[in-house]
Amino acid sequence: PPPSPNAAMSSKRLAHLVEAMRKQPLFRLSYEDVFRSTTDDSSASSSLSSSCSSSSSPVALEVDRSHLQRVRGLFESQSKKNMSAHVAEGRVSVVQAKGAPVDSDWIIPVASGFPEPDRLIVYAHGGGYVAGSKITSQALACDIAEACNAVVLNVSYRLAPEHPFPAALDDLYASLSWVTSQCDVERDSVVLVGDSAGASLCVSALLKAQAENSKHMPAAAVLMSPVFSLLGAGQGFVPSENSSLEVNRETDYLCPDSLPIFGALYGLHSITSVEETKAKLLTFTTGWDHPEVPDFPPMLVQAGEAEILLDDSRAFVEHARSFNVDARIEIYGHMFHAFQYLPRFVDEARQAIVSVGVFIREKTAPAPTMKIPF
Repeated sequence: PPPSPNAAMSSKRLAHLVEAMRKQPLFRLSYEDVFRSTTDDSSASSSLSSSCSSSSSPVALEVDRSHLQRVRGLFESQSKKNMSAHVAEGRVSVVQAKGAPVDSDWIIPVASGFPEPDRLIVYAHGGGYVAGSKITSQALACDIAEACNAVVLNVSYRLAPEHPFPAALDDLYASLSWVTSQCDVERDSVVLVGDSAGASLCVSALLKAQAENSKHMPAAAVLMSPVFSLLGAGQGFVPSENSSLEVNRETDYLCPDSLPIFGALYGLHSITSVEETKAKLLTFTTGWDHPEVPDFPPMLVQAGEAEILLDDSRAFVEHARSFNVDARIEIYGHMFHAFQYLPRFVDEARQAIVSVGVFIREKTAPAPTMKIPF
């Protein structure tokens, strides 16, 4: 991305930016906003976080879909403001991916002076599994395409709760399989990249490829501000007062209380049992219930020092390294969740995107030819 005169931000301006992002309804989902009780049980008004940590009696709930649609619309409309710059400046071309297993776009660097793209990225957007699309991730995917000189398949996987687990995973894995089989490109040139919930989907896709001994295992993966647990930090256990989930509560725009709500929406149409909910959410964490990850490709994990999910990233990398996986972590000072989306405001985001490009070029092989089906 081009340098910005506003890149170097003071701590005061950074705090104002975080506060502005907190106003996005998706990042402040509350139990009362999303769920409606189907009974007269007064316990339905308690928070999901409290319910999941207790042994209270079952509560029948349903999702307020109209509110969720409003949240999605606001999230997408804000993202559209950042979409046009890359295309308008003639730096990339965005084309619908015809024949793809799910709604997706090709993002192709076309700026003069660039060589032909020789890597292929499959990108999974964030949004807590319940929001987001190829539109919300387009600006960041364009930045990464340029940084890597790569073609990007920007995937709009199906969203929960209309399409609960494993629909999003199935869509991402189908997209990964499609590019390796249809684009005449070897896996040595293919990379999975995702942010937030999309990053955890990438790890789920790696686990699926590993379980199937699949030829579709990519050469590398990049995980930006991943969500590795939907019950909180570090393997889904209740966090301590010194965990990033608590320490960074005031420095991140993402609300810790929203995490189990995303988990419930991702896994269930309704909550019928606290214990059932906890068990299913733990199943959906990306690798904690798997004793080994021996065949994972090299991975780059990026996290912000000030984000609530920092401990998740650290724990995952430590877990992967214990099985000799080539996993590295980059922690960016004073940064919040998914800060990579703001390269025109914070210098650390630009640095992170450049680092993604270096990592991908280092860990992959150039593709002699790529047959991109438009």
